[in-house]
Amino acid sequence: MPTLPRYFLYTSTLVAGAAGCSATDQTPMAQTGVGGSSAGSAGSTGRGGEFTAGTGGSGIAGTGGRATSGGASGTGAGGSGIAGVGGQATSGGVSGTGTGGDISTGGRAGTGGMTSTGGSGGGVPAPGCGNTAAAKGAQNLTIQVAGKARTYLLFVPNGYDATKPIPLIFAWHSAGASGAESRKYYKLEPATGDGAIIVYPNGLNGGWDVSANGVDMKFFDLLLESISKDYCVDQARVFSTGYSFGGIMSNSLACDRGSKLRGFAPVEGAFFDGAKSCPTPVPAWIVHASNDPTVSFASGQAARDIWLKTNGCSTMTMPTTPSECVAYQCTKAPVVWCVHTGGHIWPSFASKGVWAFFSSL
Repeated sequence: MPTLPRYFLYTSTLVAGAAGCSATDQTPMAQTGVGGSSAGSAGSTGRGGEFTAGTGGSGIAGTGGRATSGGASGTGAGGSGIAGVGGQATSGGVSGTGTGGDISTGGRAGTGGMTSTGGSGGGVPAPGCGNTAAAKGAQNLTIQVAGKARTYLLFVPNGYDATKPIPLIFAWHSAGASGAESRKYYKLEPATGDGAIIVYPNGLNGGWDVSANGVDMKFFDLLLESISKDYCVDQARVFSTGYSFGGIMSNSLACDRGSKLRGFAPVEGAFFDGAKSCPTPVPAWIVHASNDPTVSFASGQAARDIWLKTNGCSTMTMPTTPSECVAYQCTKAPVVWCVHTGGHIWPSFASKGVWAFFSSL
């Protein structure tokens, strides 16, 4: 019998009957999960439609453990903040002059630092810059991936200027949901305003193939290429976020396509394959509920610990905003860890928090 792709193994039964997430609020509906959050002989019961029945505790929970120190933090001239002095110009401005920045000495924003949307001295313009005929607003589109038509919803703000590089955010849906449903649930557009293009891909069978060379990694590659041909994407500011299975996809994307991402923000996510090593430091803004019954808190902590190691972070933290979050001291890329008690949801602080983090990079 041929080996089934990972997305099929984990999601093929989710779209039948009442499995998966509700179309209105994406609240998980009960079904049996793969192994659950810890090793066991029969697996635990998941509520979010994230996993099918399994044995032997084959769930995504890693062993967790204490965060790897990853070396001592440096002390940049810009202090302990993410952005150094003058490191990021305001919208429409010229490049700033940063002397510190991303916690480590000589941080991310150096002299002539990164500009934000509309800056005259920063960003990496995509081939689509100058294409004034490209449509704005929300569009339902199709692209061919490995011989199969794949669908996605693309949102381009009305204030989009085809001459100024703009960030691009990939927003991945949860199991059994769709891009259109996640657009309503995540509420990213009120937070981003005219500041970003957002793409909401649709998975196969309501889920994602998170393997390194799987079909949905190719989906990401082709979407990034296609959107960049039509729009003035800032190719140095491509981001990923998502909730539940969308958070798992964001973790996997950052691990396997880290060189293409400026930052990512998984919400109630983890890794399917538990402990692993990711080659590229990527700024991370991670949200997890301490009482999540679907994707266990331990598996969220295990994913966080992978990024603490990858990004060269110590175990020391400092308070940050929103109040649910702390920032680790890191030498390679920032990690922010946010804990809430709302269960398996996209919490109310996430929309603004995701965009504030992406905007700071």
